[in-house]
Amino acid sequence: MPRTISVQCCFATYMSNTVQIEVSDDEDLDTALNRAIEDANFDDGWKSLDYAGPIFIVAACDGANSDPSTSPTPIEVPHLLTERGQMQIDIPSDARSLPTPTLTPTPS
Repeated sequence: MPRTISVQCCFATYMSNTVQIEVSDDEDLDTALNRAIEDANFDDGWKSLDYAGPIFIVAACDGANSDPSTSPTPIEVPHLLTERGQMQIDIPSDARSLPTPTLTPTPS
């Protein structure tokens, strides 16, 4: 008899914000760049890079309409299908978007 499982899938989206900072002659680069991060955090100029990472599985469990992330009986997800198991992809510097790769697990 087939069973129903709930699978929580995710993907990362990427945003960017370009800010300008003044760097004094006596300020080290680490301090200046950390200030840029703080400025960007509070700035409303964030824009989507129109790129999303590959889809991966965060959690799975038995049952329909269950919350896999809080299930007391989770199903172990094969490493290749998790965020850490994703293959590394070199992204060209001029890429605006890339197709999301489809992973096909090998039958066990």
